[in-house]
Amino acid sequence: MSQKRMPSDHEIASLAIRFRELWKPGEEIRPWLREQSELLLELVHGKWSWASMARVLTGAGITYRTGKPWSAGLLRKDFSRAQSPLKGYARRRKIELPDIVLAVPVAPLPVPDIELITNSRMSGEVVLPTTNGGATNPRFKPAVAKPYAPPVQLTAEERAEIDENRKRVLGY
Repeated sequence: MSQKRMPSDHEIASLAIRFRELWKPGEEIRPWLREQSELLLELVHGKWSWASMARVLTGAGITYRTGKPWSAGLLRKDFSRAQSPLKGYARRRKIELPDIVLAVPVAPLPVPDIELITNSRMSGEVVLPTTNGGATNPRFKPAVAKPYAPPVQLTAEERAEIDENRKRVLGY
């Protein structure tokens, strides 16, 4: 890769004046770099190097609040970070779905019998509504919470068998 020539101080000062017009004091660096990306890339792909662009931005007063001058590596890194998509941008974009045309007409969903549901709530019974107005049994048995039972005490024979198995399997 060939080295680009270092522009003179006069060239740097004239380009710094141009950039100073684009910069608003107190503006954030990365959004500004994102807005000016085409101009910066055009200059860097032309005769300007990242090091000379760093001198131009420092001369124009476009720095972080610390006032630390730009280096070629820092400018290249921040420019690259400014070009990456913002966090959450993909989630905020609205996804447009194509219109779906159904070839087969869809029958309307059955409406449950409101009277059956209301009566079952008042009586405390569990009744599932159907389209014919009757009730069906649930497909699964309802869960039952068993009352607390204390742990079972092992007999001496059961305890001896467990100990024997432990010695045989584990060796102790």
